[in-house]
Amino acid sequence: MRRFRNLFLVAVLTAAACSAVPVSNPIAKRVPQPSIAPGERWDPVLVCGKIFQRYESTVGSGEGPVFEMVVMGDSVLWGQGLLEDQKASTLVQHRLAEKYGRPVRKRVYAHSGATVTESGNHLNITHGEVPSTFPHVALQAECVPNPEKVDLVLVNGCINDVNATILFDPTTDPEESRVEKLCEEKCREPIRSLLTRIEKRFPKASIVVPGYYPFFSERTPGMTLRFVSRLFLLMAKTEGEPHRWRDSGDNMIRKSTVWHKVSDKMLREAVEESSREENIPRRVIFTPVPFFPENTYGAPGSLLWGVTEHDNVALSRWWKCLDRPNVPERMRCINASAFHPNSNGAIRYAEAILRALESLPERSGKLSETPKNGN
Repeated sequence: MRRFRNLFLVAVLTAAACSAVPVSNPIAKRVPQPSIAPGERWDPVLVCGKIFQRYESTVGSGEGPVFEMVVMGDSVLWGQGLLEDQKASTLVQHRLAEKYGRPVRKRVYAHSGATVTESGNHLNITHGEVPSTFPHVALQAECVPNPEKVDLVLVNGCINDVNATILFDPTTDPEESRVEKLCEEKCREPIRSLLTRIEKRFPKASIVVPGYYPFFSERTPGMTLRFVSRLFLLMAKTEGEPHRWRDSGDNMIRKSTVWHKVSDKMLREAVEESSREENIPRRVIFTPVPFFPENTYGAPGSLLWGVTEHDNVALSRWWKCLDRPNVPERMRCINASAFHPNSNGAIRYAEAILRALESLPERSGKLSETPKNGN
């Protein structure tokens, strides 16, 4: 019954996306206006920080200064499809408040679709759930006010620079689509450069860079792979089809394996190189996130949102997606949570981040007991 309801919801959302009538959403067009008090100094960083910030909260109590935490990156650290109390960054925030007995303030600049470096020239400020390359992660870092007060930075990026469309294309294999080469180009030097800048701009912050995860594996059912292949060809308008549907599943599994292995390797090397370059005590760390074959899409223990699952913020995203200019873009936007960590996947990310913090000298102590989300 639940599966039927989810399929029905996808059908309704798809029908709305396919509407030939342009839909105007006044909320999506409303750019947040920075509030500058009379007589207050006009600080460009403060202004862009207020515009680009997607969320802010403070949790915990107790004496002592507020622990300042900043989250930058793409949809994974934004927490695509999740309620706020289910997101990995929120789970980390609550655990830190409990551990240190201090208020923990979290500011979120991460958002869906963000690239590491500038991509295009569109100043498109949208809801964090709606994919957009702007502002890119390097710009997010430049627009955090009072960086000298920040204690912890969570940052990720590079999948949107590699281009997820290439990773999901069932018509090409890893060699044809140059997955390994793209990961080497987009996940190493740009991240190294970004981290070098972040280390200088946030002089006392611990910096954690979580890795990515495989989308598909041999535990993903064959019919599921075929469904995803069909859906991709429908939404991406790719020319050509796989020679055999069996090939399409094999292509997606192999690409996913290469992506996960090489992107993690490049991110780790970027972290190591940036630390050597600055010649300072270790305060930036890469942490792999343990996703196993049974945790991939459609597998029995999947930690990822499915295309037919009704994620927790789907309706709010759906309304904003109707402004997209064509049917494929509307459909991609509506289904943006698919293949992202679900609430259990977010717990896996939070655990990895907390383990990484334990390994940093100034953050020693037990942090990594399994966080509890709002489910």
